[in-house]
Amino acid sequence: MLFTEKTKNGSFAKDPAVVKFNDKYLMYFSSIYTDEGADRLGIGIAESDDLDNWTVKGHIPFEEDCEQKGIGAPAAIVLDGVSHLFYQSYGYAVIW
Repeated sequence: MLFTEKTKNGSFAKDPAVVKFNDKYLMYFSSIYTDEGADRLGIGIAESDDLDNWTVKGHIPFEEDCEQKGIGAPAAIVLDGVSHLFYQSYGYAVIW
């Protein structure tokens, strides 16, 4: 299995996490892409029927304040028919 995402900055994809979901394979991977005019580390999603041919389907949007500096290192698992994604963010730290 070989995969990379082609971006304006070249080819880049790391930290792949692959799960089988609804008769397809989903790969979540760390990627550098442009979001709102800035290059950031994010998480891409690719899909395959055979683990050899992949199509990039999109990227996880940055929604929370703590994600605004980037997200990456995805890990995925399917439990009871639901795909769960875990990842780290590079946002600010909260001190209690």
